[in-house]
Amino acid sequence: MRRAQLGIGGPEISVLGIGALHFGAFVDQPTASQLIDCALDLGINFFETAPLYGNGESEAILGRALGRRRAAAIVSTKVGLAPDRRADGAFAVQPEPLRAADIVASVERSLRALGTDHIDLLQLHVFDPTTPPEATIQALADLIQAGKIRWWGGSNYDEHELAAMLAARSGPPPVSLQCHFNMIERRAQDELIPLARKNGLGVLCNRGLARGILSGKYRPGAPFPPGSRGLLSARVRESITDPMVRLVADLGQAAAGFGVEVIDLAIGWLLQQGGVTSIVLGVRDVAQLERCARAASFAPSPTLLAQVEKIIESHHLQTRVRAMPETFFER
Repeated sequence: MRRAQLGIGGPEISVLGIGALHFGAFVDQPTASQLIDCALDLGINFFETAPLYGNGESEAILGRALGRRRAAAIVSTKVGLAPDRRADGAFAVQPEPLRAADIVASVERSLRALGTDHIDLLQLHVFDPTTPPEATIQALADLIQAGKIRWWGGSNYDEHELAAMLAARSGPPPVSLQCHFNMIERRAQDELIPLARKNGLGVLCNRGLARGILSGKYRPGAPFPPGSRGLLSARVRESITDPMVRLVADLGQAAAGFGVEVIDLAIGWLLQQGGVTSIVLGVRDVAQLERCARAASFAPSPTLLAQVEKIIESHHLQTRVRAMPETFFER
């Protein structure tokens, strides 16, 4: 597995990473352990989690799965977001203040859950407009000095929020930005990613397969596959529209002309985008991981890349693709 440096001064990480969002929800401990062992054997060394992932179990499951192989991993967790419930009872999230005391307390809890003495990359889960960025960054600087974390980055920021954090020159700069970005959701491409690149940040892409749409599993007029997130999550289901599914089917036909599938095209396309360091994958079993790892070796030709744009245009979806996602932070 290829590796790349994460931003200026950051660690070298694999171009595919494992996102542990589903650990504790759809992925149990034995499966997570198999996934992590397989990932490390494939040369994947980047693992990303957060305190609220997997009903609060993700960090502990990831820590146990890494076990004695912890030294081979670059581990990222987050701070600043808590679970909540909407008025209708549906799951939601609520931002938490990024004050020094809150950050330190969260880091200490994460260290215990992960069973480690340091966090490689601490990401601010969402922007906090209530705390001066200088105060937040000073807290991060103190944690770096204490050896509790090594680097820090931002997540779910729009371009204005990222600019506000970058303007606070009170301590060590961030090395990374994590955002939604993929072949059919490109809002980050116009301003957010160029701003990150200009300031020396590596880009971590989550939703690289557009919540599974770009895996090719959803087909026009066909029922959702058993066990798919389209069946299990109303939020995911909202994004699986007929126009997008038909677009992906045509992209798959174009990929087939080059001997690959749409998942190869999606991952290959993303890894060719300037500034992208790694794709954070929410895989749920070893078969999905191995399939994505094979896709990472595919480099789309200029001819195929041009076909992608023509197909999106032919569906009259270019404007929509460049506006998606509607927001980088979904409550």
